[in-house]
Amino acid sequence: MPDDRRTNSILSTTGTLSPTVSKIRPRFFVLMILFVGLSTITVALLGWQLTLISARSNIRGLIAEMEDLISHQIFGIIQDAADSLQELTHLQATYFRQNKWSQSTPERRNETLRSMLTLINRHRKQSADIYYYTYPEGLMFGYVFPNDDLSIAPQMITQDSSTLFMKFFNVNELGDPVGPSFFSFPGSNITNSLLPGGSFNANIDYSNKTWKGFTGIFVASTVLLKSCLQIAVNPFTGEQVTVGNDWTMNLVSSRLSEIVSNVPYPTFAAFLDIAGGHLVATSVADLSLVAPDQVSIVPLESVNNSFAQDFSSYLRSAFPSKTVKEQLRLVADLIKVSKQQDKIYVDRTINATRWMLQLKVMDLLGERFVFAVYMNMDYVERDVISSGEKTGYMMLGIILGVLALGTLFAWTVASQLTLVSRQIALLKQLKFHQVLDKNSGIKGRSFIYELAGLQEAFYEMAQTFGKTLELQSSLQQRGKSSNTDKV
Repeated sequence: MPDDRRTNSILSTTGTLSPTVSKIRPRFFVLMILFVGLSTITVALLGWQLTLISARSNIRGLIAEMEDLISHQIFGIIQDAADSLQELTHLQATYFRQNKWSQSTPERRNETLRSMLTLINRHRKQSADIYYYTYPEGLMFGYVFPNDDLSIAPQMITQDSSTLFMKFFNVNELGDPVGPSFFSFPGSNITNSLLPGGSFNANIDYSNKTWKGFTGIFVASTVLLKSCLQIAVNPFTGEQVTVGNDWTMNLVSSRLSEIVSNVPYPTFAAFLDIAGGHLVATSVADLSLVAPDQVSIVPLESVNNSFAQDFSSYLRSAFPSKTVKEQLRLVADLIKVSKQQDKIYVDRTINATRWMLQLKVMDLLGERFVFAVYMNMDYVERDVISSGEKTGYMMLGIILGVLALGTLFAWTVASQLTLVSRQIALLKQLKFHQVLDKNSGIKGRSFIYELAGLQEAFYEMAQTFGKTLELQSSLQQRGKSSNTDKV
């Protein structure tokens, strides 16, 4: 009897200490979803917003880098073309100095012209023409391409020694004239035009038999040209000539147009001649820069282009009471002493739109040019914001994907925990047959390693408990048998 009372007391105490699970406690599944969701959303939104804020705050730097790329690319292409032009002119001078070319007789002059045509056809992209001037007569002979269309045949130019008339001829494949001259106009002794103070601004020193240099930019046949010239003396015939090639500003404009067309944002680029004080090439290839008189260049303030007008306004506000030549020289000096050393940036507003203007100086064919690039700041900012919105939608997709995976993971883990929890409850109710299996040991073993270990521990505990019950039952049976024998 005392033993029974002690046992009942223990069971009563154990029952009192049995924990009760509160119904208001959150489930593991919910906790996992909350953790994954909050973590994913927080990290994604913070990353997106920080990136967008950083991009918006660095738009000026982004535009400056793009303008640098444009200017470097243009400088490289233009400089390579200028070097090729000088090499072509030097090759012509070499041919005269080696007596491969000569105009000492009509026959040799015709042979020289045919060879010149072959040479210019191979270097069509570097020059618009090829020619030489005799000395001291100043007569011109050579070939010219009427425009930048590579499919159009060249035309021969000759100058009458008695009348100085310039004559143009259509030619065959060999370079010989086909029919009479189709166009002519009064010419002059070009030797005088190339002297210091001459109209071509070449300042040739004819006493220097190896002189080489360039003309200023001038208008010829409604086209802006710059000539590369060299003096050559044929030591075998004693003749002296000035060989040359012309570089059209249309060629520079076409290069600018090609490069700017590949920029994803509205951009305008231009070259300004410091010595002449004129706009001479732009990325708008069809913009006319020749004055109505067909012999002069349109003044900067009169160019029919909003960017040219704005740049002229900038020069007037920055350097009032100065000529355009002086203003451009002052801009070049300002660039030299700038913090960036080789460029300056100016914020401009054109038609209520913000633009960033970059200015650089380029030395080219014996002259200095101011190179200007305008880029639309508002457009770049809108593009950055638009890209940020697209990134936001991508982030939303990523968040939903991660949440879906997180939900699947949480459900999987929660289901395994529920399985183990249910089995423990069954063991607690001594329903061993619903949990244990004679062959596999445990019914519904979890695939999660830790939970499978927990199931194994409860399985061993159940086996031990079962053996204990069997031992206790056996002992009780023996006790009853012994009491019966005593009676």
